[in-house]
Amino acid sequence: MNHYKRALVSTKRMFFKSILLFTIILILSSVMSGSLQVMRAISNSENTIFNRVRPFATIEVNWEAYHENWSINESKENRGMLSVDQVRMLGELPYVSSFDFNLLGTVQSRELRLAWDENNFFDVTTISSRLNGFERLTLFGIENIPLFHELEGIISIVSGRRFTDQEILIGENVAIISSEFAVKNNIEVGSVMVLDHHIWNGQARDENLVATLDLEVEIVGLFEVSELRGTGNIAEDEMFLYRQKNFIYVPNLIVKRLEYFTHSVELDFEINRFSVQSANPVLAVEPIFILNSHIDMESFRNVVHKSLYDFLELRTSLDSFSLFLTALSDLTIITHYFLIFAIVVSIVVFSLTILIFLYDRKKEIAIYLALGASKLTIFIQISLETIMISLIAMTLSFFIGNFFANQLSATMLKDNIINLQNEVAVNQSPWGETINRDTTWLLSPPEMEIDEMLDAFDVSLSTITIITYIGVSVIIIGFVITISHFYIYKMKPKKILQS
Repeated sequence: MNHYKRALVSTKRMFFKSILLFTIILILSSVMSGSLQVMRAISNSENTIFNRVRPFATIEVNWEAYHENWSINESKENRGMLSVDQVRMLGELPYVSSFDFNLLGTVQSRELRLAWDENNFFDVTTISSRLNGFERLTLFGIENIPLFHELEGIISIVSGRRFTDQEILIGENVAIISSEFAVKNNIEVGSVMVLDHHIWNGQARDENLVATLDLEVEIVGLFEVSELRGTGNIAEDEMFLYRQKNFIYVPNLIVKRLEYFTHSVELDFEINRFSVQSANPVLAVEPIFILNSHIDMESFRNVVHKSLYDFLELRTSLDSFSLFLTALSDLTIITHYFLIFAIVVSIVVFSLTILIFLYDRKKEIAIYLALGASKLTIFIQISLETIMISLIAMTLSFFIGNFFANQLSATMLKDNIINLQNEVAVNQSPWGETINRDTTWLLSPPEMEIDEMLDAFDVSLSTITIITYIGVSVIIIGFVITISHFYIYKMKPKKILQS
């Protein structure tokens, strides 16, 4: 009788012990299999998100945090706000692939009109300024070309051309506006648009007017908003669409000159108490950092937190997925514990079970040895018995583990997401969103709904998971077989038979 047949006969003869060993292996292997498959699903879900968005970040002011220490923050250099030098410093970090920054400026115009649809949008600030006879226009400064908003597909140039490197470098009086803004103000490519900037000391009345500046810019291009990633909130989406189509893109130096002019007037007339405290204006800097990969995001965040004030917060392209990623992270920790537990317990319990079975069969093994069978022959037979039972149990456990992992992990993930959403709702400021989200909102995908998150989390049988599971199983079985080999090798048949 060969080794295989002898192992098969022995397994059938010790049916209940074989079933017990089979059950132990099945349960422990199912936990191990399920943990491996959940970990793979987590990895796939994260990769799906990482492939969905580019790894970019921006830094914005959390005004709620700023106002908590208003007097202290106002006394800081540049009022503690982000400076161009700080942006350049962060842009030189090894985590950053490229970076850009925009200076934001405001023109208070009596001649130009904003493009907006009064049937769909109502903004109190806009209406208030219009009733006072002026419009607040936003200048969006450009430092590099192509425009980052165009590069990301937010806008597209539909007429005219883009800025040239020379125009950006010297701060040429050129601008790119939306086609809707152009129609509203009867402007076309090649026209000269006058940005009539007014500064009042008090309310916007003629008697309070202290200075004006007519800044002539040539319109070199028109754009349209080509993509708007909505938030699901109609009013909020319309507000950001309204802001985007009313941006006036100009070189950064144009914004800088305008802000220095405004600041000098405010100093002369002591209009703004913040201006009086500083010799230079506090420029509104909106940076964009393109990182090498999403893996660098956390390292970059740590540097930002160490380098800047607490109220300057890093916003990233992954913010829309923060709940899902946090829930995945929590599930990863739990799964790691389950996997370690399953592997350790499998090795210990499997080994002890085999040793107990060998101890119960010591007289049988001693008789074989006394009849002339070699220890190698006995070792091969015991190994084949172990491998047969393990192979059947571990094959079944792979599919059982997949079923339970799919059900339990999806439930745990959903509950965790709901709990995180409740925590966010409880901790949210009563004043609502306190961070300026212009750039990040425009470039980020919409937040995921729970159903979308669960759809992205797919616990399925994959080649990598199967190979990993087989590898871990082979190691465990090999370890157990090695222990049984040592036990058989040290057996003394004469002593056992005499006892």
